[in-house]
Amino acid sequence: MKFEHFGQGSPALVFSHANGFPPATYRQLFQAWDAAVEAPLLKPLTSPVDEAASDIWWHMAEELADWLEGQPEPRLLAGHSMGAVVSCLAAMRCPHKVAGLVMLDPVFLPTRWVAPMRLMPKRFKVKQPLVAKTLRRPHQFDDHLGAFQFHRGKRVFSGMNDEALTDYIHAAFEPNDQGVALRYSREWEAHIYQTAPWIWPRLGRLKVPTLIIRGANSDTVTPGSWARIGRLCPDASRIELPECGHLLPMERPEAVAAAIRQWLDTLA
Repeated sequence: MKFEHFGQGSPALVFSHANGFPPATYRQLFQAWDAAVEAPLLKPLTSPVDEAASDIWWHMAEELADWLEGQPEPRLLAGHSMGAVVSCLAAMRCPHKVAGLVMLDPVFLPTRWVAPMRLMPKRFKVKQPLVAKTLRRPHQFDDHLGAFQFHRGKRVFSGMNDEALTDYIHAAFEPNDQGVALRYSREWEAHIYQTAPWIWPRLGRLKVPTLIIRGANSDTVTPGSWARIGRLCPDASRIELPECGHLLPMERPEAVAAAIRQWLDTLA
């Protein structure tokens, strides 16, 4: 696997990013963590989208698990959204190599959403509102400032301050001959939305120390899903952070880092 590295010191965190958000997006969280972070570059950042499989989430988890198997000691895993699910699946595969698992607003979607998306023909999938909107998003701007100004007005980023949004813009857009373009393609982002796994039957297999943090205003981890996670993972620690939503690691990075540290203290 390819990685981006941040900070130094221990305990080192292996942090997997969300769909569409390269690792440097989380600079403020990593700064608040104040220790080493090893951030794997998941498939959408390393492979062309024409190589995307229908079970791509599992492929990413297997790649992370294979890397963990080669580590001399168990590692502390964390991830946000898609990255939380990938980390969870990897932890199920090789629990002996995982010292702990932190999931930030994981994409544990209701069955009523996942099942139809998985079963419907591709020509209908691309017409689903989230997928269609993603495929239409601008992918090229004259410069980073233009990209920032466009995204500043979007509701999804409204909870991020200017510094956090700037981190995202510089992580997500890289220079090319026409200005700056998405590093994580909109086609990959749409493919990930179309292939989210049905995770619920497998949660009972999670046998590592686990912390799950939800943004109180999240529209991804619904109150119903949050309650269901509690029933299926009774031994996991669960925290609901106020005044943030699905992008909680960018909206409240210090609070997220502090919650992880406090949880680790309970494991010592």
